[in-house]
Amino acid sequence: MTDSSTIVDIENFELRENNEADNNIRFKTFMVPVDDIDLADNIRPFDQDFIQNLADSIYTQGQLQPCIGFVREIEDGFKRVVLIAGQHRYKAIEWLNSIGIDTYVMINLANRELTSEEIVEIQLTENLQNKMTPAQEAEVMCRLWSKMESVWEEKGKALTVTAFARRVGRSYETVNKAIKYVGDVTPIVQELVEKNLLPYGHAVLLAEIDDLITRGDERNITDEDRKWKQIDLAQYFITKKFNYKQASEYLKRLREESKFAGPLFGDAWELMEVRNRILAIRKTSDKQGRAAAGWFVNMVRTADIIKDKTGSVKLSEAIHNALELLGVALEDFKRDIKPYLSEREFDKLFGE
Repeated sequence: MTDSSTIVDIENFELRENNEADNNIRFKTFMVPVDDIDLADNIRPFDQDFIQNLADSIYTQGQLQPCIGFVREIEDGFKRVVLIAGQHRYKAIEWLNSIGIDTYVMINLANRELTSEEIVEIQLTENLQNKMTPAQEAEVMCRLWSKMESVWEEKGKALTVTAFARRVGRSYETVNKAIKYVGDVTPIVQELVEKNLLPYGHAVLLAEIDDLITRGDERNITDEDRKWKQIDLAQYFITKKFNYKQASEYLKRLREESKFAGPLFGDAWELMEVRNRILAIRKTSDKQGRAAAGWFVNMVRTADIIKDKTGSVKLSEAIHNALELLGVALEDFKRDIKPYLSEREFDKLFGE
């Protein structure tokens, strides 16, 4: 049952004028017909399953938590309620009305019109206290970031990540990751996160991988390049069941290897690239011996990663030929590589 005394009379709702002496916002709870309500820009994406569950709960128990809004005068005294927080509750009640169950929306209405800044402040408080996954929170934070950035621009100010993080009660790192995730991670990878196939933190790692695409080449990187590289790496993380530390170390290793650009063994390069293993040396360098040594260290590490216990890792004829093509003497190569290897590894590779 709805107490008729609490039903808002929109046309006769008295709006207090803003004044510097008393600019405090005061709220009073009213029951408002669905048809008298306009929705402000939504911050959280609508979750239809959540809306249906809310509708079931409101039907059996009533609306337990009021929405938040204010009354706006449109023209010639015509007024509308603007709902700024609690839009899932509104959608649930709207659905109940659509199937013939007359239900009002319980709303805490402000005693005056709210400014853009005040609306964002309330939406910040209301939305970030809800329980969300890291990916959902990232999306909400970015929408709030966009709205607050516009408010600051109206004041002639530039919003910084530090200032926003302080306002939303999150660390700089958390906000920065959210911006990277929403802005730089391809939607296909985000979908893997939403389906709980890929952890949120792993996806954030893939936001900055341009250096793994170019491998030192001077060329423009396209969005398609980024998309497919992110997808390939995401699939690799999932297949290998990497935790965050393993995924991070794997990308670090790829970056070390990517310093040595260009294929060494022709067609074998394609196979290595498919498996996300890059074994290569610089095509041109005035320190060719060190380049070859660096490549070889990466190869030794790769052998260790795959748990090679056979002791069969030796200098192949192909490597000897590659050194000759580079004009690097074997003794120079051994001298350059020795500081990078343990004595056991060095003897294993170069021992008679």
